Amino acid sequence: MDLVRTELFDRLERFYDAVPRDGARSEEYGSLVLFVRDGAGWPFYARPRLDATAPPSLADVTAVRARQRELGLPEAFEWVHETTPDLLAVARSAGLNVLEAPLMVLDPAQLPDPATLSDVPARVLDPATPGFARDVAIRRAVAAVGFSNAGTARGEAGPAERDAAVARLDVAALDEEGGRITDGRRIS
Repeated sequence: MDLVRTELFDRLERFYDAVPRDGARSEEYGSLVLFVRDGAGWPFYARPRLDATAPPSLADVTAVRARQRELGLPEAFEWVHETTPDLLAVARSAGLNVLEAPLMVLDPAQLPDPATLSDVPARVLDPATPGFARDVAIRRAVAAVGFSNAGTARGEAGPAERDAAVARLDVAALDEEGGRITDGRRIS
């Protein structure tokens, strides 16, 4: 792997490890770390520990799954295959159904001129803007609809599916996300 890709994967691993730490406590199980949310909000996942010296084992995965079940959490694991390739076989041997999703990284040098992308303006959510809570809900619903459909091609889902997803969102989780945007810990 070339140096640029190595640096990119290292940066991504640090990011994936850092994001849940803002609102969760970490519990270590061998070469894995489980992030357990403090308070309301969407549940986090388990992932390889940054400082692990060995790949995650079947015992590590089994221990995390038992803890997730004990806490009533989804049995969710996330990792970058290029960084932790051994985890795929271990996860499958533990009985997990694994979704292999491509890691898409946009090369900044290949960014198109923003004026050519759309006539719909993009903006950062501002807590001072009327309708902020609704904007947070819509942003989360768009992500839910997008990630619930396979592939990278444009799908059939539209405003009706987005609005249905808004109705299913956890209000406490939306409040938590809005609070993180308001206090500057998240940009959305």
